[in-house]
Amino acid sequence: MNDKRHWLKWGLIFGCWTLASIIYTSHLYVFHSVFGDLASWGRELAEALADFYSWAVLCPFILYLARRFPFKRPNWQRSLLVHIPAGLFFSLIQVIIHTAADQMLIHGHYSPAVLTKEFYLLFGRTYHFGLLVYWLIISIDQAFRYYTDRELSASQMETRLAQAQLQALRMQLHPHFLFNTLHTISALMHQDVKAADEMIARLSDLLRMSLAMNDIHEVELKREIEFLDKYLEIERIRFQDRLTVRMEIAPETLDAFVPNLILQPLVENSIRHGIAKRRGAGRVEIRAERQNEMLRLQVLDNGAGLPAGAQTDVKEGIGLSNTRARLAHLYGPQHQFEMRRCAEGGLEVTLAIPFHAALGA
Repeated sequence: MNDKRHWLKWGLIFGCWTLASIIYTSHLYVFHSVFGDLASWGRELAEALADFYSWAVLCPFILYLARRFPFKRPNWQRSLLVHIPAGLFFSLIQVIIHTAADQMLIHGHYSPAVLTKEFYLLFGRTYHFGLLVYWLIISIDQAFRYYTDRELSASQMETRLAQAQLQALRMQLHPHFLFNTLHTISALMHQDVKAADEMIARLSDLLRMSLAMNDIHEVELKREIEFLDKYLEIERIRFQDRLTVRMEIAPETLDAFVPNLILQPLVENSIRHGIAKRRGAGRVEIRAERQNEMLRLQVLDNGAGLPAGAQTDVKEGIGLSNTRARLAHLYGPQHQFEMRRCAEGGLEVTLAIPFHAALGA
């Protein structure tokens, strides 16, 4: 990819010099015609190509100097001391190359006397113009560098801001999850000490996994499912036979990347607001499938669901609002997130994000 961009850049530079040669050809033809000189398009094109292609040959060296000695604070004086003699030197070299190319393209032979005469003629006609060309190349390169550096700097600032916002959202989510789990353990301590002790052990494992992925914003779905299983072990201790979990995970989705800790708050929401309020057994389903270029994740439960008419006006807690904000930061308009009441009762939460997996997966 980089090689392709490299050749594309130099192809564009070569094309610009070719276009300048064609435009200059028309100037030479009109100039010689007005003054009564013998003019032909072929001869004038050969002279223009010799002039501008000699600059094309020198262009890589000039651009190297422009990047090696840019006009940036605090070293712009040093760069100026380099470019002033470099401009004089490259303009002289261009005249020499132009002289040799003229003899080859137009006369077809070399003669010391003719070369010397041609050199002095081109030196008097184009040397000082060459200084202008040199500084024009330097100026265009510096302007382009300034623009791309500003674009890169703005992009990096936006990235750092987004990273900071995502980190803040994650820091908000971890205490929320920890508080709810500790609250469950506290309640269970007065009912079943052995179960509460086992729950603390599971929480320790869960926190260890969470810390290992603390600075990662996206993980493979199989790692997210592994984390979710650890969380569900805690909830199974609490609800025992009252909680049934069913997973339908398409194999091709296991290597897809998802936001870290994206499923746990959705499942927690189903358990706390759906299953916990049921008198009988409850069921939570987690589904994952690929639909064209999107990864579709669903969390469903058979709990109380949404109140009638509440599909468009749902009060979201920290877990759901945090999830919605993280998806917006990571994927912008390319994601979908919606909640709806299931026909048979309960809540269905669906999110869709662009499907992307690790290379080779």
